Amino acid sequence: MSTGPRSIGTGALALIVGLLFAVGPVTVDLSLPSLPAVQQALGDGGMRVELTLTLLFFGLALTQLVYGAVADRYGRRAPLLVGLALYCGASLLAAFATGIAGIAVARVLQALGYGVVIVLIRSAVADVCDERGTARVYSIAITLMSVMSVIAPAVGGQVLAHLGWRAVFLVMGGIGFAALLLSALLLPETQPRERRSTVRVGAILGTYGGLLRNGRFAAFSLVAAGVVACQFSYNVGGPAILIEHFGLQPATAGLLLSIIALSTAAAAQVNVFVLRRAAPERVMRVSIYVLVAAAVALLLTFLSGLGGVATVVAILFVLIATPGFIATNAMAAAISSAGDRAGAASALVGVMQFILGTVGSGVVGSLHDPSGRVLGVVILVLSLFTLGTALRARSGALAVPAAAG
Repeated sequence: MSTGPRSIGTGALALIVGLLFAVGPVTVDLSLPSLPAVQQALGDGGMRVELTLTLLFFGLALTQLVYGAVADRYGRRAPLLVGLALYCGASLLAAFATGIAGIAVARVLQALGYGVVIVLIRSAVADVCDERGTARVYSIAITLMSVMSVIAPAVGGQVLAHLGWRAVFLVMGGIGFAALLLSALLLPETQPRERRSTVRVGAILGTYGGLLRNGRFAAFSLVAAGVVACQFSYNVGGPAILIEHFGLQPATAGLLLSIIALSTAAAAQVNVFVLRRAAPERVMRVSIYVLVAAAVALLLTFLSGLGGVATVVAILFVLIATPGFIATNAMAAAISSAGDRAGAASALVGVMQFILGTVGSGVVGSLHDPSGRVLGVVILVLSLFTLGTALRARSGALAVPAAAG
């Protein structure tokens, strides 16, 4: 197998990126219907199982700082395979945990493993494609990932119903192993040695600081972080609303969560065609207004108690569609602005998403409000943050000369 930087076509790259992106919804969405069951089986009145997802997000934020340095110094392929192997082992650990603390440890180890997947596969795309091509590859890959997001909650509900919650983590491990095997067979090294960074890992904070002084990078990274944090908060709070507040069975809730997730897949696919006629930044801005409107409608529904489960699902369907338009274009713009520091840029984009997602999901998980009011407030605040950042970027408030990066 060739190890040249362009030894993989964009179609094949989009396929493998979609597969590796799909490990994310497997890690999160597959487990959503089983959260109340895990709490009932292992909870002792202390730690809430929802907070293990927050630990997963926080772990991903921290580990991507290191993986960004590894990506630019040592290449993409080998660290990615090691990360996937660690992810598989952590999934098995979670399957045999005897307490929520054990689940929490396993989730952190999953973050250590999956963090490399997020950073390195995004970096590989930047190695091969220009900005518009990067956005298209992300859109195709996110479509494939979103198919898994659609399937995962329903599958998780059925696995829970027939095999129990431990089997959910075994399924995670099996999918992780399949991703490891196919990556080893299909994904070449995309970064040539002459383009690898000579910056020591200890000096990477300086590289991150330079990226944050790049106004284009900072603005679009924050926009992506805001909308992704809305999705993370929904992931933590959504199951309790459907199962505990509306009294649905986990399998039924899993089906509805799958229907909601379908919107992201549809939006990402539509984004591919829209990009042929409209600039990515314009698509992103229009979608942010839709995000804010959906967040307002969601909070009003929770506060009034009107509309029932059908109304909540319909609003969430629209709201969860927006990352397919916003995050894809914002990430492409941010990473493409970084030049040869694509690995560090990819890491920092992810770090910002997971830090903000940790804050949002942590508030939702710790307060545990099945009525949805806390979730509604958190999503509205995050959506307004996203809008404010986009408006500042458009007005030039965040812009600095590119040389500052």
